[in-house]
Amino acid sequence: MAKRSSTRKNITVILQNLSRSEGGKILLLNLNCCLEKNMLVAKRVMTALESVKRSISASMSAANLLGHLKAVLQRRSFGLHLQHNRDDDFLAFASTGYIVTVMLYDDYGRFYADPSHSTYGHAFAHKTPGTKSGSFLSTARTNEVFWAAPVPTFPDPTVVTSNAEAARDILGLVHYGARKELIALHFVPSPARCYRPTVIEAISNSRFRQTSPLYPAEIRWGYTVDMAKLEAGTGPKDDITGVPEFVFEQVLLKECTVDGFYYLDRTLVDRGTNELDNKFVKHLLQENGLTDISDVIKSIERKLFVI
Repeated sequence: MAKRSSTRKNITVILQNLSRSEGGKILLLNLNCCLEKNMLVAKRVMTALESVKRSISASMSAANLLGHLKAVLQRRSFGLHLQHNRDDDFLAFASTGYIVTVMLYDDYGRFYADPSHSTYGHAFAHKTPGTKSGSFLSTARTNEVFWAAPVPTFPDPTVVTSNAEAARDILGLVHYGARKELIALHFVPSPARCYRPTVIEAISNSRFRQTSPLYPAEIRWGYTVDMAKLEAGTGPKDDITGVPEFVFEQVLLKECTVDGFYYLDRTLVDRGTNELDNKFVKHLLQENGLTDISDVIKSIERKLFVI
């Protein structure tokens, strides 16, 4: 009984520390939703959080805590990261066309660009929005884990071929702030191992939403938050849903069907402000039927400790 009491106390400390920041509150709300929907195994979450408590200091900042959580909770040994394989749903997800993943222009140059096309005169030399290149390094591969959305599900599919800010906003890529030069890759991964994203994959993305009120019964994939809609909205009942998304394991591009890389231009504004974080917290509280972050912590504790 003493061990159980100690474990609960340690985990409560972490949950309370997370509640000190808006990003931490967003994580708590998504974690609560994951446990509610049985997307994560409570005992595994407890074990992982105990490990986190043993390796943090009381003076650790809220931002550093989120980074530390990512490093610990995504360890394969805890069985939390990429645990819901949705291979069987990939055809439904990508059956209507290409999927898109967005990256920094500099990362494209470092990891994907064919050296024979990297001098002045290559496809992106003039950096014209909408310019396309079908050339890439023969050994190029994606990140070990990458996020993607089906191109046809965008309200206007042209935004992911020429508009950096609109593409970023619809995809909820809050870590790309103002003046970020972006590239979009359109392709169909093969072979594709894809997963329904959870809060564990999303740490520490402060614009991730575990479920969408527009599609409450959909459990095959996640839905992005449209950051432009979030900023323009007037209240937590506004529709801020973007597009469906999966996470994928690393693939070699030469084994995929590749449409090409598109130059998207630069973003103009930053959607990652504390004001918008707070606005998003209110959305998540509304969607979860909760009124305060203390209620979220109590709800998580009930699910973890079955009380």
